Parts: sequence; C-alpha cells; structure tokens
Amino acid sequence: MGRRRSKRLRQGGFTLMELLLAITIFLIVTPAVVNFFFKVTQGFSADEARSLLKKNQQDTLAGFYQTITSSKRILEGNTGVSMLSYLDMTGCPATLTGSQFPDIMPLGSLDLTSASYAATSVGNCLMLIASDGKILCKGVTNGASLPVTVQLDSYRFYFYYLTAQNGKNLRGTGANVVTPLMVEWRSVPLVDNSEISAFFGDSTLTKNLIAKLRVPDPLPWPTPAATPVSMAVDTSAAAVTQMFYLMSATTLTLVPTTTLTASTFGIGTSASKAFQVTHMTSGLMGKTFRYGVLPNDNSPSFVPGKARVPLYAPAASAAPFPSGFEVVVAGPAVGRQVLIRSAVVAQGYFPGLIIDDKTQVLNCKDIW
Repeated sequence: MGRRRSKRLRQGGFTLMELLLAITIFLIVTPAVVNFFFKVTQGFSADEARSLLKKNQQDTLAGFYQTITSSKRILEGNTGVSMLSYLDMTGCPATLTGSQFPDIMPLGSLDLTSASYAATSVGNCLMLIASDGKILCKGVTNGASLPVTVQLDSYRFYFYYLTAQNGKNLRGTGANVVTPLMVEWRSVPLVDNSEISAFFGDSTLTKNLIAKLRVPDPLPWPTPAATPVSMAVDTSAAAVTQMFYLMSATTLTLVPTTTLTASTFGIGTSASKAFQVTHMTSGLMGKTFRYGVLPNDNSPSFVPGKARVPLYAPAASAAPFPSGFEVVVAGPAVGRQVLIRSAVVAQGYFPGLIIDDKTQVLNCKDIW
C-alpha cells in the first residue's frame, strides 16, 4: 500500500532534475528560434524593400522615356535658370541647394573616356517642353456663322529636380544624412501660337476659339477636362521673354508677354502640379523604410554604398550636388542624346543599404 502511494506522488509532479532539464532545453532552443524569426523577418523586409525600390525606379525611368522622347526643346544652363525664375513654385518642395542645369554639349560625347566629354556640363535637374497631344475644339463658329472643328497641338513644361524636404532621411554615423527626393513639376497645357495665328484672317473664328479654349467644358481633353488653356507658346522664338502669349479674356486676342513674372506667368497657375517621383510605401509587415536619391560619397555622416556618386559629374563635387540624379545632354539639335542616371537607396529593418542604380540614354529632337 505504501508503494502505491509513493507511485501516485511521483505521477503528480516533476522532479527537480526534470525541471532543470526542461529549463536548460528552453534556454537553448528559444534564442535559436527567436534568431531564426529575426533573420526571416530581416530577409523578408529586405526583399520587400528591394522590390519596392525596383518598381519605383522602373516607373521613374518610364516617365523620363515618355517626356524626353516627346520633347521639343531642352532648356539648358542659364536658359533653364532664367525660366525657373518665372515658374510659380508656391506649395512645391524647394529645390536642392546647389542644383545645376546641364549644359548641352553639341559636339560632345557621353563616353566618360572621350576627350569631348565634359564632366562640368553635368546637371542634376532637367527642364524641357514636351508635346502633350492634341486639343480638339468642336463647334467653333467662324465668320460665316458656320461651326468648324479646330485641332491644335498642345505642350507642357516639365521640370525634374531634387529636394531636401524628405521625412525619411537615411540614418548615418551619428546623424541623419540629407537624402534628396526627386520631384516632377509640370505646367498647365499651352497651345501652339502659330496655329492660332493662322486664323487671324477670320477674327470671329479666332475670338470664338480663344473663348472655347479658356472655358474648355465640355471638350474632350487628353489632359484633365477641367483644365483651361490661357497661354500660347511661340515655337520659333529663341529667347524666353519672346516665347509666350496670353489669351486675353476681355479682347479674346493673343497678347505678347514680354515682361514675365511668377505671379502673371500663365504656366505657373494653381493648375500646375508637383509630384514626388521618389516614393516607397510601408512594408506588409508594418516596417517603414527610409529612402531617397543616393547621396554623394562625401556627404556628411554618410557611409558610401557600392554605387559611386558622383559618376558623371566631377568627383570633387561638393555635396549635395549632384547626388544620385545626374543628367548629361550631348549631340546636335536634330539628334540629342540625354543620359539619365538615377540611383536610389533604401534603409530599413535589415543590415546595410539597398541600392538600385540605373542609367538610360534617350534620343530626342531639341528643335521645334
């Protein structure tokens, strides 16, 4: 009877040795399991960041392809600086300090080893005028009181630039690193001045056409339907101050604009938009990423990654110029070559940096 009681006592609990053995196994296995899940989470987060960064890079380069291949004129150097002063950038991110427009090399080469390549011609922003499709105006009454259909070419100004206004700057050694973001600014549509001037022989048609352009509804537009057109561009003008015409709301005529200001210049109206090109969403596991355009190798607090910045601009360029957005333009006006280098970076719940560095060369005609 005593043996049966002793057996029941042993079945009701654990011995000290059994508890110590269980605790030892737990202490050995738990760190291994935690470390395994930690590594899996890191790997998943890195793969996700790499995928998102690659998708953003593809979208960026696709946008450049669309605008540059339809470009009619590239504004370089001082011309770009002059035009920039006329744009209404109210509410848009400020341009990165030290930004420069590229200088076109008409006889130059994109080959870094060529004697005709000039590293000092490299910029980190790009302004161009690109075709924006056709505007179809139906039911415009002419001088004979007959409704006619008028088709006009339309254009937009595009300005690609970097900004330091980034809430997701990379963490550096002891401090955050200024990590620029790329921004695309686009103007409202402008029509071809020469095409409207062709109707000057019929003042009734000209006025009715301008009136319809200023109040577009219910016209079919290739751009947002609520966007009116209040300016025309002279595609043959060389100087910025001789390029634009206002469509007068009172006289319904084209008025040359020789004195341009940001407050009166039509391409800087509230209908203009700025888009943040460099963008990454949060991860599926709730992890957020720090991201942007890759800073210079000599940026303060920054530990350079595998991609060299700058690559095309002078190696001694003072940060933050040019960062990982480098623009080179070479060749004659009838066959420009535009090199776009875009290096973007992400940092997150994983060791090191993830970098996507792409270069594309596009052809366009820098001539109206």
